[in-house]
Amino acid sequence: MGHISILPTELLVSIFLTLRDDSPATWLRVLSVCRRWYDVACAASPLWSRLSFNERCRADLFETFLRRSDSVKLDLNLDIHAVSGDTILSIVQRHSAQLHTLAVIFSTPQTSLLQRYLEDHGFSRCITDLKLYCIAGDAPQLYLQPLALSSLQSLQATQVLPRPRPPTFHSVTHLALIQIWHVVHAEDGPPEQYDLLSAIRGYPALETLMLHDALPPCIQFDGTTVVQMTLPVLRNLEVNETIEDIKFFLHHVVLAESARVCIFARVADSAIWEVANGGVFLSILPENCSTTLPMIRWRALAVRRL
Repeated sequence: MGHISILPTELLVSIFLTLRDDSPATWLRVLSVCRRWYDVACAASPLWSRLSFNERCRADLFETFLRRSDSVKLDLNLDIHAVSGDTILSIVQRHSAQLHTLAVIFSTPQTSLLQRYLEDHGFSRCITDLKLYCIAGDAPQLYLQPLALSSLQSLQATQVLPRPRPPTFHSVTHLALIQIWHVVHAEDGPPEQYDLLSAIRGYPALETLMLHDALPPCIQFDGTTVVQMTLPVLRNLEVNETIEDIKFFLHHVVLAESARVCIFARVADSAIWEVANGGVFLSILPENCSTTLPMIRWRALAVRRL
């Protein structure tokens, strides 16, 4: 049996790639095994295409890793909430032509800094997949510029509301909004400030929409005007909200007949909620559901009601 040191370079790189994907936090230890492994790993640009940064990583070391990626597409995961200034974002900007997938963990005071970089076409033009996670106890709004993020296809936002600037995002087909409303205090401002419908309206080409603790309880606010919207090409809708908020949302969003709807419903106030005669499902449906939810076979549903 041959010694591991005589393995072909291509096979070693394949093993390193598997190790990187399975153990992203520890795979760099291969650099310390021997000189050959170090040289093979440093010269294999695909090995450096998926990188993470947090406060335990030195900025100069992170920049070295980026240089080793050469010209391959980059998948970066940046935790900058404990890092002051824009050192890391400025380093990433020098490799923006390679940047395709970007995940950023940030704090509320860093919102304007992050927004400034994302609105720079030179920084954002190649990003296809963007994940935003704000660790603060509130949910700041972050404005996105479609002309800057011209390649964006997938957007996920947790505890931050990504509000598109005009014109609308015609490239985004996947949108996930998570844990937005539960960290917003209603007394802090009018509900229009966090109107999810107006934000979603800025992504008319959506094929997949996921909402999890994202809908504001607009039904509780008197005098709130909500304009109905249509998502003509939506194929998958997943909503994990209270029954009351789901009903309100489905009342104001018109879906295509081919859309697939997946609902995880919970009761906000069990003391005032009553199940409709047809069961929980009918309790969720809005009064205009024959218009907004054309995929449901209403004739068969009417028979069941009887």
